[in-house]
Amino acid sequence: MSVLAPRRSARFVWTAALLIAAALVAWLVTVDRMRGMDAGPGTDLGGLAWFLGIWLTMMAAIMLPSAAPMALTFARLSRSSPAWVFVAGYLAAWTAYRLAAYGAFRLVTAAGTDWLAWGRSGP
Repeated sequence: MSVLAPRRSARFVWTAALLIAAALVAWLVTVDRMRGMDAGPGTDLGGLAWFLGIWLTMMAAIMLPSAAPMALTFARLSRSSPAWVFVAGYLAAWTAYRLAAYGAFRLVTAAGTDWLAWGRSGP
Protein backbone atom coordinates (compact mmCIF):
# COMPACT_ATOMS: atom_id res chain seq x y z
CA MET A 1 0.00 0.00 0.00
CA SER A 2 1.45 3.33 -0.97
CA VAL A 3 1.61 6.46 1.12
CA LEU A 4 -0.88 8.12 -1.25
CA ALA A 5 -3.60 5.49 -0.73
CA PRO A 6 -5.09 7.03 2.44
CA ARG A 7 -5.07 10.48 0.82
CA ARG A 8 -6.80 9.12 -2.29
CA SER A 9 -9.42 7.24 -0.29
CA ALA A 10 -10.13 10.35 1.80
CA ARG A 11 -10.57 12.32 -1.42
CA PHE A 12 -12.88 9.59 -2.71
CA VAL A 13 -15.04 9.79 0.44
CA TRP A 14 -15.16 13.59 0.35
CA THR A 15 -16.08 13.59 -3.33
CA ALA A 16 -18.88 11.07 -2.73
CA ALA A 17 -20.15 13.07 0.24
CA LEU A 18 -20.17 16.30 -1.77
CA LEU A 19 -22.07 14.67 -4.64
CA ILE A 20 -24.67 13.27 -2.25
CA ALA A 21 -24.96 16.61 -0.44
CA ALA A 22 -25.34 18.46 -3.74
CA ALA A 23 -28.10 16.06 -4.82
CA LEU A 24 -29.88 16.50 -1.47
CA VAL A 25 -29.73 20.29 -1.68
CA ALA A 26 -30.95 20.15 -5.27
CA TRP A 27 -33.92 17.99 -4.17
CA LEU A 28 -34.82 20.47 -1.43
CA VAL A 29 -34.71 23.40 -3.86
CA THR A 30 -36.67 21.46 -6.49
CA VAL A 31 -39.43 20.53 -4.06
CA ASP A 32 -39.67 24.13 -2.87
CA ARG A 33 -39.71 25.64 -6.38
CA MET A 34 -42.13 23.13 -7.87
CA ARG A 35 -44.70 23.29 -5.07
CA GLY A 36 -48.10 24.10 -6.52
CA MET A 37 -46.95 23.83 -10.13
CA ASP A 38 -49.48 22.50 -12.57
CA ALA A 39 -48.14 19.18 -13.81
CA GLY A 40 -50.65 18.65 -16.57
CA PRO A 41 -49.94 18.52 -20.29
CA GLY A 42 -49.67 21.92 -21.88
CA THR A 43 -48.03 23.51 -18.83
CA ASP A 44 -45.99 26.50 -19.98
CA LEU A 45 -42.24 26.18 -19.47
CA GLY A 46 -41.83 29.76 -18.26
CA GLY A 47 -39.08 32.15 -19.21
CA LEU A 48 -35.67 30.90 -20.30
CA ALA A 49 -33.84 31.96 -17.12
CA TRP A 50 -36.40 30.34 -14.81
CA PHE A 51 -36.54 27.24 -16.97
CA LEU A 52 -32.75 26.81 -17.01
CA GLY A 53 -32.49 27.35 -13.28
CA ILE A 54 -35.14 24.81 -12.40
CA TRP A 55 -33.92 22.39 -15.09
CA LEU A 56 -30.35 22.41 -13.74
CA THR A 57 -31.58 22.02 -10.18
CA MET A 58 -33.99 19.22 -11.03
CA MET A 59 -31.40 17.49 -13.21
CA ALA A 60 -28.83 17.61 -10.42
CA ALA A 61 -31.34 16.18 -7.96
CA ILE A 62 -32.32 13.32 -10.21
CA MET A 63 -29.11 12.54 -12.08
CA LEU A 64 -26.26 13.18 -9.65
CA PRO A 65 -26.93 10.06 -7.56
CA SER A 66 -26.79 7.85 -10.66
CA ALA A 67 -23.80 9.72 -12.16
CA ALA A 68 -21.83 9.68 -8.89
CA PRO A 69 -20.18 6.27 -9.50
CA MET A 70 -18.90 7.43 -12.90
CA ALA A 71 -17.75 10.77 -11.49
CA LEU A 72 -15.83 8.92 -8.77
CA THR A 73 -14.33 6.53 -11.31
CA PHE A 74 -13.34 9.50 -13.47
CA ALA A 75 -11.68 11.18 -10.49
CA ARG A 76 -9.85 7.98 -9.55
CA LEU A 77 -8.57 7.26 -13.07
CA SER A 78 -7.74 10.83 -14.04
CA ARG A 79 -4.71 12.09 -12.21
CA SER A 80 -5.07 15.69 -13.35
CA SER A 81 -8.86 16.26 -13.45
CA PRO A 82 -11.07 16.24 -10.35
CA ALA A 83 -14.62 14.85 -10.31
CA TRP A 84 -16.19 18.29 -10.74
CA VAL A 85 -14.83 18.37 -14.31
CA PHE A 86 -16.88 15.27 -15.15
CA VAL A 87 -19.97 16.61 -13.32
CA ALA A 88 -19.72 20.00 -15.06
CA GLY A 89 -19.41 18.34 -18.48
CA TYR A 90 -22.29 16.00 -17.71
CA LEU A 91 -24.57 18.85 -16.65
CA ALA A 92 -23.46 21.00 -19.60
CA ALA A 93 -24.26 18.25 -22.13
CA TRP A 94 -27.77 17.72 -20.72
CA THR A 95 -28.35 21.48 -20.50
CA ALA A 96 -27.38 21.93 -24.15
CA TYR A 97 -29.85 19.21 -25.13
CA ARG A 98 -32.58 20.82 -23.05
CA LEU A 99 -31.90 24.26 -24.53
CA ALA A 100 -32.48 22.77 -27.99
CA ALA A 101 -35.73 21.17 -26.78
CA TYR A 102 -36.81 24.49 -25.20
CA GLY A 103 -36.13 26.28 -28.48
CA ALA A 104 -38.14 23.68 -30.40
CA PHE A 105 -41.01 24.07 -27.92
CA ARG A 106 -41.00 27.85 -28.36
CA LEU A 107 -40.97 27.50 -32.17
CA VAL A 108 -43.92 25.09 -32.12
CA THR A 109 -45.96 27.27 -29.75
CA ALA A 110 -45.16 30.41 -31.75
CA ALA A 111 -46.54 28.69 -34.86
CA GLY A 112 -50.03 28.79 -33.39
CA THR A 113 -50.74 25.54 -31.68
CA ASP A 114 -54.32 26.04 -30.56
CA TRP A 115 -55.06 22.48 -31.66
CA LEU A 116 -52.75 21.32 -28.84
CA ALA A 117 -54.82 23.12 -26.19
CA TRP A 118 -55.50 20.53 -23.49
CA GLY A 119 -58.46 22.32 -21.96
CA ARG A 120 -60.49 22.65 -25.17
CA SER A 121 -59.50 19.58 -27.14
CA GLY A 122 -59.25 17.08 -24.33
CA PRO A 123 -56.75 14.25 -24.20
